Amino acid sequence: AGKNLRLHPASKVFAHFPHTVSGGHGVPQDLGYRNPGMPHIVFEGIFTPRAAAVSLLQAAGSKRRWWLDNYQNVASFGFMRLDNDANGSVRSFRDFTFLDYPLSKKSAGELAEAARFCAEVFFAAGADCVLLPFAGCKNEFTSLSDLSEFDFLKISPSQIMSSGFHPQGTAAMGIVVDADLNLVGTKNVSVCDASVLPGSPGVNPQITIMGLGLRHAHKLSKLLRNFD
Repeated sequence: AGKNLRLHPASKVFAHFPHTVSGGHGVPQDLGYRNPGMPHIVFEGIFTPRAAAVSLLQAAGSKRRWWLDNYQNVASFGFMRLDNDANGSVRSFRDFTFLDYPLSKKSAGELAEAARFCAEVFFAAGADCVLLPFAGCKNEFTSLSDLSEFDFLKISPSQIMSSGFHPQGTAAMGIVVDADLNLVGTKNVSVCDASVLPGSPGVNPQITIMGLGLRHAHKLSKLLRNFD
């Protein structure tokens, strides 16, 4: 228990256009795309309000000010990676809970490649500048030729600004609980949330959790009827 923590590491690319794009409003999440050449990456069109973008823009000083002042002309596209590394863990020490999830070199490489792909698409759509989620190196590009000169293979895990979504796996079926979601060794303690998922689905597991919950509730209702 507590081992095999899986997340969906995610990041996003911002792009500036010579015309108004967002107008300060939009659907929070409206479009999904999978690139056949990137089987572990899910791309999601996510409108990010200006107030929320403040903490996500990988820019500082006058550059950050410029992106925020021109935000009506800015679009963004996000992406997340299916976690097949299971590097993380959750541990308790006294009254504290510690989450440890080191981004693997493979994950970092695939996220960097996803950022490059988003940037290329934005330029093809007419963007005049893109901002990639990289730190400690050049991350602002003004053309495809400018982008092509950058060595994405040199990006390390610590240089990628990422977030972790959909924690799962720390009480996985076949390890901590059985197929009926009972804690191994007992019939009186069960777990029913994303922690029981034995592998990463690569998508938001909300529907999966709801399905597991309905199945488990049905089983418990039968047990209660038998008890009565």
